[in-house]
Amino acid sequence: MNLSNQHYPTAKIIILYPLLGGVVGGVLSLPYFLFNLTVNTQDGYFLVIFEMIFLVLIFSFVVGLLPALLAGIMMVIFKIHVGNFKSYFKAFVIGFVAVVLAYLGLMLLTVLSGADWSDWSAKKEVTTLWFALLGGLSSVVLARLFVPKR
Repeated sequence: MNLSNQHYPTAKIIILYPLLGGVVGGVLSLPYFLFNLTVNTQDGYFLVIFEMIFLVLIFSFVVGLLPALLAGIMMVIFKIHVGNFKSYFKAFVIGFVAVVLAYLGLMLLTVLSGADWSDWSAKKEVTTLWFALLGGLSSVVLARLFVPKR
């Protein structure tokens, strides 16, 4: 099969990656949040779990919007096709790098705004690494669903 003659779904990828990328990352992180749920309320755990799932998915959509858009654009620029381990690894790296680039852009805006950096800690870098890993995994899932196969 000649891949150069196939139409690459540019618009589909650029639209679906930002719409679903953060939510997929949120779904992937749900076990972590649910496992660490230690809230004891009179309403019971079911309501708390439902609220937690809803909040995690909304938060992950908003936070993941820009990195997922960057990942979608990079997938289109490099015309990634999936089908073997190497192609999925490329999708993972693109998602990972997109999160890191978005984070660096946010840091740059923070520095340019004159914010105080005295409260900066290594814990924030670990959190960024966690988000970057989720971004990579999310990119692999979305590539499996929406990117053309070899």
